[in-house]
Amino acid sequence: MKTRLDKSGNSMEFETDLSKQQAVPFEVVIFFLRKNLIKILQTEEYSFTLFLPLLALELEDKGLPRSMSMIRMVAELKEKINVDTPLGQMHARKILIFPQSGILRALLPREKTHFEFTFSVDAPHHLLEFEVAGTRHMLTQLVLKE
Repeated sequence: MKTRLDKSGNSMEFETDLSKQQAVPFEVVIFFLRKNLIKILQTEEYSFTLFLPLLALELEDKGLPRSMSMIRMVAELKEKINVDTPLGQMHARKILIFPQSGILRALLPREKTHFEFTFSVDAPHHLLEFEVAGTRHMLTQLVLKE
């Protein structure tokens, strides 16, 4: 995977072989969750390794190993709900993603470590809403071009 990060006017690029690490880059975590939604729904405590590229660069700048930016995450099933969407009412499931490590959860603020996603249960498993740091993002309009 090649990653380019733009921060404070500086551009940084690096490449990581994720096939060896078996990690999910932060940039594609939503696609990963959609692809694995059936497994997540059928597993009590589904877990995966999340790769945080920005953290990797910050760690390298401090002389620390990039591997510290690979964080084991848990996908915890939350309530089943019905959601009114632009495509009609959909059966959905809320999924909370957070670090498996109790130490990380204790050290870092919840708004930086816990992410809640709401996916439609039926294929193609649309992401209907997500919540990060107290801000809820919702799908309110969808126009599909033919």
